[in-house]
This record gives sequence, C-alpha cells and structure tokens, in this order.
Amino acid sequence: MLICGGNVPFDFAQGKTSRLRVRAFAETEITLSKGKNMVVEWLKIKVEAEHRLTFIEVDAAIWTPALAACDGFLNKEVWLDAQYPDQVILIIHWQTKEQWHSIDPGYLNQVEQKFQQTFAQPNKIIETRDYTLITAP
Repeated sequence: MLICGGNVPFDFAQGKTSRLRVRAFAETEITLSKGKNMVVEWLKIKVEAEHRLTFIEVDAAIWTPALAACDGFLNKEVWLDAQYPDQVILIIHWQTKEQWHSIDPGYLNQVEQKFQQTFAQPNKIIETRDYTLITAP
C-alpha cells in the first residue's frame, strides 16, 4: 500500500486514468482512476494543551457522528504527538474525494457552530492535507 500526497500533480481533469510509475524495491505501475481511490483528509488543529482532551471528547460527540452520516465516510482517527501537546491531528478516511467534497457546506457550518458553542476554547485548523490511497496490484 502506498500513500500519495494530495499535492502531487496528477491530471484527472479529463476524467482519464493516469499511470504513475513508483520506484521502491522494484518498478511498479499503479493505475489511478478519477473518483475511485480512497482519500484521507488530514487536519492539524491548534488547541491549548490543557483543553486538548476536552477538545477530543467534544469532537467525538459532535463532529464524528455528523461526518459518519455523510455519504462516503469510512472512519476517523485522532493522533497525538507528545512533543506538541497543543496540537491534535485528525485523520478522516473517505471512499472518494468526490463524496467528501459533495458534502453541503451549510451542513458543515451548522456542525461547526454547534461544536464551537459546546467547546468554547480557542482552537484553529492550522494545516490541512489530503492524500490518495493507492493499492499496488
């Protein structure tokens, strides 16, 4: 299994299959099909260290069920780094990028408002990434 960063310039504009040549232990060809590969949404959140566990609890109570109700949601993980106690990394797995990006922004705004009302401490998304999951043949 290989992870390909969301910033790699694959051309899916025409809806065509692209081929990527990856050099690892052996040369391997991997086929990427538009809209057919699982994607991972990666979010780095800054939150005061003393409120980090509360943030995780409120996020699990509000955001996780809201995302789980969306078409294409697979699962969500929370990663903590002991070297950065003021950060939380959220990893959200989606069946396809199209399903993820088709979520109504109004719905997301309502969920965010509910979250901010419940967790009234400063928090901010400071970095986002998306990755495409590629399975070698």
